[in-house]
Amino acid sequence: MHCNTRTGYFFGTFNPPHMGHLMLAECARQQFSLERVVFVPSGKPPNRLSDTSLAPAQDRLEMVRRATAHHPAFSVWSGEITHASPSYTVESLEALGAFSPEAICYMILGADTLTSVPSWHRAESLMAHCQFLSAWRKSINGFEESFSHPAMVIHWLDMPLISISATAIRARVAQGLSIRYWVPEWVRHYIEDNRLYSSYERKG
Repeated sequence: MHCNTRTGYFFGTFNPPHMGHLMLAECARQQFSLERVVFVPSGKPPNRLSDTSLAPAQDRLEMVRRATAHHPAFSVWSGEITHASPSYTVESLEALGAFSPEAICYMILGADTLTSVPSWHRAESLMAHCQFLSAWRKSINGFEESFSHPAMVIHWLDMPLISISATAIRARVAQGLSIRYWVPEWVRHYIEDNRLYSSYERKG
């Protein structure tokens, strides 16, 4: 259990984990004096069960482990990966002990994900227990930093605008383009060694 009073929880598919993810986590850690940031890669996201662009769960877990291995305050929770059925964020946070009375639950989310929180499973409980840490990303069409929701406590992080996205990385791999410096070197080597995303087709 990670029921630390200064813990941030970073949920995502991490398909793959990239420099933008790591910078967001580090900005959250420093600006909110978090003692640790727990990365939670999703196993079977309920809203993406038919997504063929999603790399196998064990590969995404290994990439997150490699991406975070050299930061003493970063750790990885594999509970959603090992869960047999689709996992819900609120249930994972309960399993992690994040809703304990003495703790403040900080959830780190990309801005594109943040806007969908009100539609999540047991969203009322999630929004009542958590404070959300996020950063605006320029590439999100129609998104404004002033986004708010009456039931959500949102803190905007001071972070440089980064246009790196997992979608763009997958497309570059499929096109045979370099992803050096888009992802940590350990992640790049893993993608290349395991031929991940080589047949990816960009949608839309």
